[in-house]
Amino acid sequence: MIDGVLDPGLRMRTLVPIGWQSNEQPLPPMPDVPVQVSIAYRPNGLYFFLDISDPNRFPALMQEVAYCGDSVELYIDHDGVLDVAPDYDPIGALQFIGRAPVDETTPRSDGEVYLPTTLLHAWQTGFVATPRPGGYTLEAFIDATAMGLGSWSLASGSHVGIDLALGLSTADGSLVPLVECPQSTRLGQFFLQVDESMLQVYGRGAPYKTSTALCFPALQ
Repeated sequence: MIDGVLDPGLRMRTLVPIGWQSNEQPLPPMPDVPVQVSIAYRPNGLYFFLDISDPNRFPALMQEVAYCGDSVELYIDHDGVLDVAPDYDPIGALQFIGRAPVDETTPRSDGEVYLPTTLLHAWQTGFVATPRPGGYTLEAFIDATAMGLGSWSLASGSHVGIDLALGLSTADGSLVPLVECPQSTRLGQFFLQVDESMLQVYGRGAPYKTSTALCFPALQ
């Protein structure tokens, strides 16, 4: 059930943020926004639960894309095989971006799906961002339909590619206009993993630029 509550029996772990990037230069200090995360699987898809301690949230306006404000990004490759690295496979590899809640009481399911870096369509099912005192959670289940696959079977020993990113707004909601979103409040973002061999190129090895940034765990 996607209800903003962690499924029973799962453990949360602290996300150690790396690869902090910002729209502002020189690079400002990374805000202290603790994130707890749980990732699991069922035979038909991947489950994500993130708990974000961020009392100052300014998600993107509806006329802007989701990454233009506070948001969560999920990156998935369905089989953990990079056929066209550093690009993303044209089938079975996607980025999901969900907006943070706009207030302290209202859950929301608004976002977009990308084949990095091309916008494909809206993301409005299979996830919910739920406010809580001092922050919010994002719970999502990504199945074959969400991935654009005819079928997707996961079992112990299977591999997938995954990565996470947290987009953060300016603390007071002040605008930091970007070409693609003139009303952006986006300050920057950090990640679960980046490709450290690409830190000197545009995107600094982030998963929105290269599929080689992903983790490739074997399911247990």
